[in-house]
Amino acid sequence: MEIRARANDRSPAGATMRPARPEGPGQRRLSANGRRHSTTREMVLRMIEAQSAPVSTAALSTATGLHENTVRGHLEQLFIDGYIGRQREPASGRGRPAWLWVAARPDPENPYAALAGVLADTLAHTAEDPIAQAREAGRRWGSEIAARRAPLSAAGADASAGGTDAAAGGTDAAAGAPLPR
Repeated sequence: MEIRARANDRSPAGATMRPARPEGPGQRRLSANGRRHSTTREMVLRMIEAQSAPVSTAALSTATGLHENTVRGHLEQLFIDGYIGRQREPASGRGRPAWLWVAARPDPENPYAALAGVLADTLAHTAEDPIAQAREAGRRWGSEIAARRAPLSAAGADASAGGTDAAAGGTDAAAGAPLPR
């Protein structure tokens, strides 16, 4: 189903809205504060992600049936959370140009992701029990990370307990900055 933007919605000429395909029931992403998106916010985000061109607030309001102020609130939070980007509509007459909204581009793939995939594939083809060996490798890696962080945690605990002082060149635990001499 395609939704045609109205002429007065300030969308780029010929812009159309396609409803997004849901990823599945209950599949909602998290906001910056760790809470799940409301179903309405997720619907607005999916609608933007399904578009091939930037879309205006008015077009989203028309497509979703929500008031423009409601849509605007969801858009601002999605922008703050990094899920969408915005750009100014080209000026055409008086007044401030409207924002046009686009889905944020995913970060470029980590170069180590391919290496991790190759190593996992090799393990799957060469190990007698690849799942057990992968779990054991994960446990070892986690132990190494925990061991590297343990001295840092102990130093932080000493500093916050008064274990270091300015004369010894310690740090201010609260600010993480060197103490004055």
